[in-house]
Amino acid sequence: MLVPIQNVSVEKNIRQVKRNKAFDNLCNDIKTDGLLTPITVYEDEKDKSKFVIIAGHRRFAACQEVGLKDIDVKCIYPKPTDEQITKMQINENVLR
Repeated sequence: MLVPIQNVSVEKNIRQVKRNKAFDNLCNDIKTDGLLTPITVYEDEKDKSKFVIIAGHRRFAACQEVGLKDIDVKCIYPKPTDEQITKMQINENVLR
């Protein structure tokens, strides 16, 4: 699902996004090929047109850096628990 990038926000992240050579490479890849793997989000409970990132913080930051207007997301319904969100973030980081 493609959504405006300004409708996506970061609420929690178990790690910091580092702006280093690997991040620069990710930015270049997204500039060249687009975002190949959607970020994982859930719908904001207060505003159904907004989304909160579960996993894909680096990809989101890179998309912002290169100036994308829209971003591909995979939305999880219903909103996961905090424990489920933490597990999803850990799994994403282990896979990377």
